[in-house]
Amino acid sequence: MANSNARSWPRLLGLSLLIGLGILAYAANAILLLCLLLAEWRRAQWHLVSVLPRQLAALAATIVLPVGWSLYCTIVLGGFAVPEATTHREIVWILDARNQGIAELVYQIGQRVDFFLEHGAWQAIPAAAALLAIAISVRLDGSAGFGSWAANLRPKAEPALLASLVCLIFYIIIGWPAARLAYAVVPPLIICAGFGVAEAARMAPGHDLGWRVEAVIAAIVLTAGVFFVMLDRYYS
Repeated sequence: MANSNARSWPRLLGLSLLIGLGILAYAANAILLLCLLLAEWRRAQWHLVSVLPRQLAALAATIVLPVGWSLYCTIVLGGFAVPEATTHREIVWILDARNQGIAELVYQIGQRVDFFLEHGAWQAIPAAAALLAIAISVRLDGSAGFGSWAANLRPKAEPALLASLVCLIFYIIIGWPAARLAYAVVPPLIICAGFGVAEAARMAPGHDLGWRVEAVIAAIVLTAGVFFVMLDRYYS
């Protein structure tokens, strides 16, 4: 099914090449590829077959530079290694666990899911609290309809939540148990909260709703900052 809002082919391939360049600098930029593929799928209203050629083209364009670089190093230098995989067993932990049996693989997956859910949830508390404060403020303020606010926020909240889910799955697959990596699920939620504030202010112009919400969010951010510094748990 055609989608008139689809990105042009040059733009799609250009973005994919830039993501591939980013992956050369830092492998976590692969998250951008996952988000791009998900966005293409969403633009096609979740019709996978219709968007599959575009996704395959984006994937091919993304891996051109990383694969080309690895081949160049192999030919010129005689080898290519990724320390994160060879030393820290990132991603390849899946094969390591599978070689020990299905039960061990399931156990290892469960361990990582539990780890990243726990630390992601801890670090997402300020963003979730901010969004909750906005929702309560809109609900209590008679000038802004809560139903309309929620309906207008939903198209922006869905992509944000999907991006958080993509980040969570990505780092579970990476498998390196560092609490700070779980923070990747938080920025999309912060963006979602920002949209919530903007929408509330738009729906209630001339009222005190905007600055009251901003004051509450400032208090949440300050409290969270002090808490996490005192916790001494999420430093890089």
